[in-house]
Amino acid sequence: YEGNKKRLSTTSQKRADHFFSEFKRVARGINAWESGTIEEFGALITQSGHSSIVNFESGSPALISLYEILSSTAGVLGTRFCGGGFQGCCFAFIQAGHREAIAERLHVEYVERHPELVSEYSLHYCESVDSLSLKVV
Repeated sequence: YEGNKKRLSTTSQKRADHFFSEFKRVARGINAWESGTIEEFGALITQSGHSSIVNFESGSPALISLYEILSSTAGVLGTRFCGGGFQGCCFAFIQAGHREAIAERLHVEYVERHPELVSEYSLHYCESVDSLSLKVV
């Protein structure tokens, strides 16, 4: 890919950059998870979100705002949005002790940026039960 990327249009290069960098992030993410370097794992999630916005040019203004708020909030280890249907969602990999502060910041800043969505957005917490499933709390 690197040797031929200049043959692609600018848009195709950006999409391919996201695609190939995502493969590298996944491999690094597996290693980070297995070695217990949770901060690195979270950083890779956030990098994935950034690449999705910049290179894949995905996300609505509301989702991008949510990503920006979460990625700059203390206690958030990683964040990205996913799912295009039903306007998508954003998830954050957080430190449990920061839960209330994260929620408070979201409720203030997100509503300031998107007052039209005040009655439509919601916040949900999940915690890991085992390595394969999540429990909604």
